[in-house]
Amino acid sequence: MIRLWSLAAILALSSAPAFAQERALSDAEVLALADRQAIWCENWDDLTRDCESLYTLRREANGRLVLAGMFLLMDGPPIIITLADVVTLEHGRLCSSGATNELVIQATISGAAAPNMAEAFRAMLAESMAEYQTSLICQQFFTTGDPEMMGEIITADDQRLYDFESTYRLGSFDSEFLLRPQVVEEPEQTMTDL
Repeated sequence: MIRLWSLAAILALSSAPAFAQERALSDAEVLALADRQAIWCENWDDLTRDCESLYTLRREANGRLVLAGMFLLMDGPPIIITLADVVTLEHGRLCSSGATNELVIQATISGAAAPNMAEAFRAMLAESMAEYQTSLICQQFFTTGDPEMMGEIITADDQRLYDFESTYRLGSFDSEFLLRPQVVEEPEQTMTDL
């Protein structure tokens, strides 16, 4: 789960300031997100109407919680990375290990499975998460009362990691959230003789 937030480290995503008068979500409220199959759109942009990544929490029949995320690495050709992690819920916090070896990672290029891309991303993720491999990473959600938005507090062994924190717009499977590419190709520059 929270290994998913490490995408921020790899892609140097900007952090968002904490909301005034924030209120932490309880265990019941976090489970309600899973039960209603809410989609969390990370760092929603009102202007472009897209987000950096999408997340959902599901409760499996055996009671395990799985946090899954998806993002568009590049859009030409489209490379989509999907990650999933088993998490625990305690006092409103979703927690998991900072180790990346048990994280399920899948990649597609133009819709076709790309296991080599998934393994390359895993290696990049492991490198960026090296200092947190033995840490307990936790994510605490908070709201200020806007039912469409929530923020988060990320900790590693109870030390806050401001650079990994994001804001989320909440929706559902029919919200038609768009993903913006994380790596934008630079246009080729041509030289002209004068």
